[in-house]
Amino acid sequence: AVYAARRGEAWKVAVAPGLSLVEDVEGRIAAGIYFSRERPGAVGVFTVDLEEGVLRSRLVEGGSVTSVTLHRGRLVYALETGEGVAALRSMDPWSLEDLGPALPEDSELEGFRPTSIVFLDSTPDGRLVVVARRKGRSAVFVDGRRVNAPPGSHGSAYLVEGRVVYSHNSLTSPTRVMETDMESGEYRVVLAGKAPGWLGDVLAGSRYVEVESFDGSYVPTYVLESGAAGVPGPTVVLVHGGPFDEDADQWNVMAAALAATGFHVVMPNYRGSTGYGEEWRAKIIGDPCGGELEDVVAAARWALSSGLASRVYIMGYSYGGYMTLCALTRKPGVFRAGVAGASIADWEETYRLSDALLRSFIELLFAGRRELWRERSPVTHVSNLRDPLCIVHPQNDTRTPLLPVLHFMEKLSVEGKRFEAHIAPDMGHLISNMEDAVKMLLPALLFLARMEGQTGSGRE
Repeated sequence: AVYAARRGEAWKVAVAPGLSLVEDVEGRIAAGIYFSRERPGAVGVFTVDLEEGVLRSRLVEGGSVTSVTLHRGRLVYALETGEGVAALRSMDPWSLEDLGPALPEDSELEGFRPTSIVFLDSTPDGRLVVVARRKGRSAVFVDGRRVNAPPGSHGSAYLVEGRVVYSHNSLTSPTRVMETDMESGEYRVVLAGKAPGWLGDVLAGSRYVEVESFDGSYVPTYVLESGAAGVPGPTVVLVHGGPFDEDADQWNVMAAALAATGFHVVMPNYRGSTGYGEEWRAKIIGDPCGGELEDVVAAARWALSSGLASRVYIMGYSYGGYMTLCALTRKPGVFRAGVAGASIADWEETYRLSDALLRSFIELLFAGRRELWRERSPVTHVSNLRDPLCIVHPQNDTRTPLLPVLHFMEKLSVEGKRFEAHIAPDMGHLISNMEDAVKMLLPALLFLARMEGQTGSGRE
């Protein structure tokens, strides 16, 4: 449902059309996006009259809505098409009648031909600020005009007295706050953390590649090479969570830690990932631990065949942790070892322990096919495990509860499988600070270094 609150009082305004997110409020109108029940994988737009309690929703033909903002009396939305091109369109917030493109067709944003819009905001003085991404790298636009900014990724942007203030990072550069003068186009660093001097040597370089998968599809993939490893050298396929998320040319503390420890990192945007069109994102619906697992395996085989990798490991967190368990129990022998962080081992038990939001997500992911829950649960395939496994799980995780993983570990023990486990005390699902990152990464890195040492390479 959609709720409102004022002065300590909260009340239900309207029943939501599905798994929903409110993204903007202006006056008596709230606007957001929802995942459709009628068209699995599609994302629509909704508005709510907060006074009358009337909710209107709409699925847009030709694609899915990824974000919305209320702008100059219109509802502006980012549309992700099946062809992998994102566009900005507008509609009437009361009737949801289409009002056409939000920007002129000759704007610099249109010329950029983005594959996704990652940030969308309307300023108090009525200007439209957009961060758009194409093949994992982004650009900032104000009213369709591109802002001069360094290459990489930008998470958000705001106008402050004639300057655009934005975040910037890349796979080889930690996050910093920057600003660009709108008149001169000059940019400067406003705030940046202190990175050790040797970091630039071990983060040797990043690149974008497309890996052919089992069905002829090409998986958009980012590679971070380690200056502390040879070529070929030990490589980790790092699987992002979500699954509706994206690995890009952006700072990734796990990837940086792996590279600093002497591992090349391969990050596949498997089917289900965002940023590459509605069709690619929707391919996972109704088929978890199916096609996207094949994409992850294809990334491992590419790492070996390209000459980057001498040996391949797998690591992931949240849905990436689930993918790690899927890979080791359904594709034994592909990876030398794996690290599963905050993983899902049993969909049936996880559903029983979940709140309403996560239950809605599970139903969406499986497209209502509950008969697949048991088959696509790693706990069902424990007997196939033959590669070393490290489990790292937060004690207080409410997104991927600990209990099903404990039952998975019990079954591993009964069947005499090789594994180690680390339960991180006083930690929830999100890695929200450096202490949480250390709780996750320290046992993972020690495990991988030990596994690599057992190959006879002589590394310490």
